Amino acid sequence: MSYISKVCQPTVNQICHAYDKVYQGGASALGVRRDLWQNAILFILPDDQSQSLQKSCLITRTRLACLTGGKVNKHQYGNPLNVGTPVTYCGGAAIATKNGKVHHICIKEEMNCPYPSTYTEQFVVYRKAPSPEKSGRQQKDVQLLIQAHPNHPPIPIFWEPTDQIGSAVMYIGHWTIAQIEDLKDRAEKYLGYYRCAKLYFDFHHFDERWEKVIRLCHDKSHEQIKELDFRGIET
Repeated sequence: MSYISKVCQPTVNQICHAYDKVYQGGASALGVRRDLWQNAILFILPDDQSQSLQKSCLITRTRLACLTGGKVNKHQYGNPLNVGTPVTYCGGAAIATKNGKVHHICIKEEMNCPYPSTYTEQFVVYRKAPSPEKSGRQQKDVQLLIQAHPNHPPIPIFWEPTDQIGSAVMYIGHWTIAQIEDLKDRAEKYLGYYRCAKLYFDFHHFDERWEKVIRLCHDKSHEQIKELDFRGIET
């Protein structure tokens, strides 16, 4: 363990954070990180299988907007997922806020460290700083979380994988904010971007009904989603 912790781990960590380097064969820090994550062998005992992270199938942001009360192609859709504000499909903030609360978070793989493999691990999110010119400034959504912590309700988090065509996301559960590390005065970079905060989340619950609704709609057209009756879908 001494060799692994004192030699192997620091070396791999250095490689994974050398964003400006291109290694032999064209490998990059981001590629090494992704390969390590995808090919790692997770030693989970049979009794711990229930702790493995659940995920919904991938669904496009446009279809997700149709399920969260968004307006798509001039049609106002219902909100079968009962989200406080629509999940946007045309840009927008990674952390969506309304009426003093964070209603959902959409994380891009290329911007963050990997999501947890089990529910016993914390989900760490690096919040991008407003801009290099505004060093020392905090994002408004982080300020909101700081003020609301630890009484903020659980937040649904969606994950956007890098290795895909398009920008589909998957639901990976509701999480509660556990800790906020303020980085705005440190000029700290992660994956090549300045960061203003490091957010730590604890798992709260995985909404089985959400998973069923997303699975039902992930391959449907907007017109088909418009005609669906979601009242019979239960947890």
